Amino acid sequence: SIRNLMWMQPFEIADGAADGLTTRLTCDDLTLRFEIARDSDGGICVEGELRLSEADAPPMDETLDLASLLARGEAIDAGQDAIYAGFERMGFLFGPAFRITRERYRLAEGALCRLRLPESLRAGFDAYGLHPTLLDAVLRSALAVDAGENGLPTIPIVPFALDELEYRHPLSEECYVYVTRRRDAVADSGVGM
Repeated sequence: SIRNLMWMQPFEIADGAADGLTTRLTCDDLTLRFEIARDSDGGICVEGELRLSEADAPPMDETLDLASLLARGEAIDAGQDAIYAGFERMGFLFGPAFRITRERYRLAEGALCRLRLPESLRAGFDAYGLHPTLLDAVLRSALAVDAGENGLPTIPIVPFALDELEYRHPLSEECYVYVTRRRDAVADSGVGM
């Protein structure tokens, strides 16, 4: 699982500015802790933990009735172009490799998003257990939970912290993300995926 993941500050790429990132790792028996920091000033951009499960412990699996979720869902956007036009209005610009959210549906308890990796990223897909582009879109799916009529969140939210993401099996090149409000969320402060 990925735990205690926190985006502390952005890593910005400015025209002509050469800066790099350094990853620092520490570990104990089952936990690998990491920090990703800027080379220029040592400022930590991201920190978190990767926790390994016992090799012989079978992964717990859950199933969702996708047909039922889709039947209950209300389309949030008119298509992929509308989704990314909304992200752009919020200040998020995504290149072709990160434009993988295809559909978003509003549910009473949260949202359902369909993701599909572009053909250009499918070569070598099996080398990843959790493809970085899919992980980015999974986290971004939290923005659909409180999407208003225009497809934008009713309150400005940016997923900047993740308590835990339990990784049970590899995702496919096309998948759905089911995002719900946390039962203990206070004032729209938490969602679960």
